[in-house]
Amino acid sequence: MQRKMSFSLEQYSKERQQLTPVQIDALFERGEAWHLAPSFQKGGSAIFPHTFISPCGPQIAAVVKGCFESGAERVIALGVFHALEATPSPGVMGPGLRASEAWRREFSLETFCFLWDQWLLRNGGKGPHLLLRYPFGIWGVPEELPGMRELSQEAKGALVVATSDLCHHG
Repeated sequence: MQRKMSFSLEQYSKERQQLTPVQIDALFERGEAWHLAPSFQKGGSAIFPHTFISPCGPQIAAVVKGCFESGAERVIALGVFHALEATPSPGVMGPGLRASEAWRREFSLETFCFLWDQWLLRNGGKGPHLLLRYPFGIWGVPEELPGMRELSQEAKGALVVATSDLCHHG
């Protein structure tokens, strides 16, 4: 029996749109509980949630801030692909790739990207180059996933962070 979602995806967007600049600043301030830049500078990474910003915004803000403060030139953010509308063929999707465009309707990195843009606005628009990637259909053999070889090349020298949702397809 499939359970009905008790929320709509529009609620994620609405929650972000209702934030004031003061509330956004507070998310970054609360995110200072986790100082991630030193770990990132040593080759570390982070996994962050992608649910509502009200409970998880400070954790996501900490990852965003850590990316900028790490001095990384490139950041790859790996998202979960939920396949809510259509199920594409397995592979790595994202901006600039020839694979499926289904990632354009994916929401798992929207809050991360929102906070990324907010950090850019607050800091003169300068920061690392951000690549968004959505691996889909790994099913225990990531090395065989179409696009994984290219993703591995993109990841060389980049800071890699990811959202995780252990009950979905990512």
